[in-house]
Amino acid sequence: MGIFPIAASLGSRDYAAGGEPKRMLKKRPSPSELETRDRILDAAQRLFARKGYDATTTKDLATTAKVAEGTLFRHFSNKKAI
Repeated sequence: MGIFPIAASLGSRDYAAGGEPKRMLKKRPSPSELETRDRILDAAQRLFARKGYDATTTKDLATTAKVAEGTLFRHFSNKKAI
């Protein structure tokens, strides 16, 4: 049994024209995604100042930012990440 390089398992679409592996680039957030993120952060700042961190729920944050609670978690992994 021969030894195959790891790269052999990758398809040709994984390589640039010169044979170098393509770099995986992060997609830039759209303007609406950035606006949503900003609304969440603004809501968090206001609610944390008024109610405190522990008393503010993610539902409170989502409601104040006018987004679904799932959207909040798409932008931030948890409340602490905000």
